[in-house]
Amino acid sequence: MRWLSLLLTLFCTNTISAQNCDAFFVNNCATEFTKFIYKENAASSGFLLSPGEGQCVSMQFESGNDYRITTCSGPLYNGVVQLLVINRTTGKIVYDNASCEYCSTMQFSCKNDIDAELQIIVPQFDTESDLSDCVSVHIEEMKTPVLGF
Repeated sequence: MRWLSLLLTLFCTNTISAQNCDAFFVNNCATEFTKFIYKENAASSGFLLSPGEGQCVSMQFESGNDYRITTCSGPLYNGVVQLLVINRTTGKIVYDNASCEYCSTMQFSCKNDIDAELQIIVPQFDTESDLSDCVSVHIEEMKTPVLGF
């Protein structure tokens, strides 16, 4: 009976998580406050991922815009989410947050239009696991501010 209770708890937790991953970022992750006002990009998404899985998001970065991309995960991944930004025209990786110990936020100004793919990847565990958890990528944009006189 105890095993049945544990299985039901895991199943119900997974089901609830799957239903709420789209709103996961809004309810569980904080964005860094800045004096600039970003608006959410429609490509922002939430996913239910198992260890070692990934998800791709297509994105068109437009010249003259600033972007802020934030990743966030539930407790299973302890905030360790790899974000790759790949230029789909050249196939080159233009950003990999593994180089900054999987930092969760990046900001940049776009000088040229870029057809990109964002790859969001969660770590594989040494042991097999049937667990999964929410992971989100939150994309914000604004027109690049004009500075100077």
